[in-house]
Amino acid sequence: MRRLREFLEREERGLRHARSNLLEIVCRPAPGQRTTAPLFSVEPLRRVLLKRYWRPTLSIADPITGTDRRLNRALRQIDKQLDWGERQQAFFRQQRASVHLLRGAIASARSERVSDAQVRWQLNNEALTHFRDALGSLGKTSDVDATEYKAHQLRKLGELNLAFDCYEEMERLADAIEAPKRKSIAISRAKRYQAEIIHVSQDAPSQNAADLLEAALEQLAPFAPLVNRDLSEQAEVHELHGCVRLRRGHPHVAKSNFLAAKEEYQRLLDSLDPKKQRLLRRLWQHIRRFFYDDGTGALRKAAQDGLARVARALESGQCDGYLVAASA
Repeated sequence: MRRLREFLEREERGLRHARSNLLEIVCRPAPGQRTTAPLFSVEPLRRVLLKRYWRPTLSIADPITGTDRRLNRALRQIDKQLDWGERQQAFFRQQRASVHLLRGAIASARSERVSDAQVRWQLNNEALTHFRDALGSLGKTSDVDATEYKAHQLRKLGELNLAFDCYEEMERLADAIEAPKRKSIAISRAKRYQAEIIHVSQDAPSQNAADLLEAALEQLAPFAPLVNRDLSEQAEVHELHGCVRLRRGHPHVAKSNFLAAKEEYQRLLDSLDPKKQRLLRRLWQHIRRFFYDDGTGALRKAAQDGLARVARALESGQCDGYLVAASA
């Protein structure tokens, strides 16, 4: 890379020098003037840079000379190369953002596995830095995933107002996603997290949180029945909606949300129960999990914990208040 950089720098210096000499020849001609051309400049430009006789070109008798045509071809070739160069730069920026996103996700996951508060805080800050760097790598281009993970880290660090702003930005960006299901799920998640923050940040019950959760469920409804992680998140939205309604003093309406969450958590558990799966599928999943963790265990635990919380809420009429403290 160092040699390539030095080579490009030499070529650039050579082009500037040749251009200056040529401008002198055209605008301020004098005896003994000559110019050169960098070896790897585009051919039409190279031929013009090496041109020695300029009187016919500068004549107004023929408005379009061979030199004009060569310069036009040079512009077309250069514009095409610039376009490919910009595409390549964009691809490298996306790769750089992906590296930061992965490093941030690793640091965030590690923070969940340590008991020392100071180490956990350091890991969460490290993750936030990487998510911010991911957004910085993209320049003016925004990214739904990077914005969401940045918001999650701000939420985990207790910066709820900043996190709320990020979730609003995530919702705005998600509106531009072309795939309908991915778009709706991203918008639903953004609304759900905004509702969580409102729910825990205000002493008085807020209608805004309930409205956001209603809208989140409406986004998911066209894609029923959901499965796996999407089903788990739908159950969590129903559970949170029940908690918001309890806080607003509507226990009977809240019960319908808790029952919906209970049904969805149970359906998720049933779908992950090996005894309720076909033999070939059980064997395939067993073999696959031997080589890598597919998240089945974590998803099963989330469903079990959700069922336990909903059962306590139905029995006591109170919520655990776990949601904002949950990991991203």
